[in-house]
Amino acid sequence: MPTMGSTSTWPSPVEAWRSHSGPTTPTASFARLVAAGARVLSEPHDWLGALRVAWVADFDDNPIELVQRRPVG
Repeated sequence: MPTMGSTSTWPSPVEAWRSHSGPTTPTASFARLVAAGARVLSEPHDWLGALRVAWVADFDDNPIELVQRRPVG
């Protein structure tokens, strides 16, 4: 069911992401969301040496940020 004010129908990229169980990385989540139809805003990349970050947009152009702290050392 679409959300209030939504112009899309399910399944959305967010629903596809939520249906996945278990731990994942931003890179894996990014690939799953893009495969489900999310629009790429920023490919996965390291940021400030401590984070792995990616951005996508859902069908309604809402930005979704994927972030994971990188292991130190």
